Amino acid sequence: MTTAASPEVARSGLEAMLEARSVALVGASGRAESFGAVMVSQLLDGGFDGRGHLVNPRYGEIAGHRCVASLRELDEAP
Repeated sequence: MTTAASPEVARSGLEAMLEARSVALVGASGRAESFGAVMVSQLLDGGFDGRGHLVNPRYGEIAGHRCVASLRELDEAP
């Protein structure tokens, strides 16, 4: 049996997601017109104020930004 989170807990979780300071984009891509490339552009050029981390084992860099092979390689938790 599961229980619903209290409104305070649910709100704090939602706030954490909407006010993120760091985001990891798993599947980032440098291939033009791919979904991963569009998401990279939205993350880096879309006005996000936090840190954006790109994750894809096929790239060391995308659009001039460091790309790591896995989430384990990040220096902070997104």
